Amino acid sequence: EQDSPMSEALAPLLELEFKSLYAEDGKFIELKDFDEKLLTPEMGLNKESLESLMKQQSEMIPHRVVKVGEIWEANLIAAFKCFEGGLSCNYDFKLVSLKEVEGKQIARIEFIADMDKVKVKQNGVDMVMSAKSIDGYYLFDVKDGQFTESKVFFDMVAEVQGVEMMMQMNMTIESGNSELKK
Repeated sequence: EQDSPMSEALAPLLELEFKSLYAEDGKFIELKDFDEKLLTPEMGLNKESLESLMKQQSEMIPHRVVKVGEIWEANLIAAFKCFEGGLSCNYDFKLVSLKEVEGKQIARIEFIADMDKVKVKQNGVDMVMSAKSIDGYYLFDVKDGQFTESKVFFDMVAEVQGVEMMMQMNMTIESGNSELKK
C-alpha cells in the first residue's frame, strides 16, 4: 500500500544511488559514492549492512563455469539492524539462459528462496516475519562480472501482536557498469 507507514519509511531506500566496486571474478570490494544520511533509523539499514548485502549478492555467483540448466545453492544472511540475528534466506539458483545482448554475453539466473522466521523491531513494534514465497531473477554480464538487473517477488506474512498480515512486494534493481578511472 503506497500510503502505509512502512512504505513511507522505505521510500528513500528505493531511490538510493551508489556505486559498488567488484573484482574481476565478481566478488564485492567496496561501496562508493554513498550518502549514508539518506538512510533513516526506521529502515534499519546503514552503510555496513548495505555493504554486507552487496557482499552477499556476490555470493550468488557460483564463481565457476556453469552450464545452462545447472542449479546451485547458497545461504545468504543480511545484517539489518531491525532483524534480530539478521535476515537468513536459502536460495536455489538456476542458469536459465545465456544470450548475447548488445554485444554482451548476459546470463539470466532465476531463483527461489525460503526465509527463516525472523523477529523484527520496527518503530517500537515487535513482529515476526516469514515468507510464503520468494522468487525472481537476475541478469549478469559474464564478461564484466557484474549484475545488470534483478527482480525479486516477496510474498510475506507479518505477525504483530498475534494478528497475521499479508504483504506482497516486488523489487527491481537496475545496475549499470562503468569502467573504473585510475
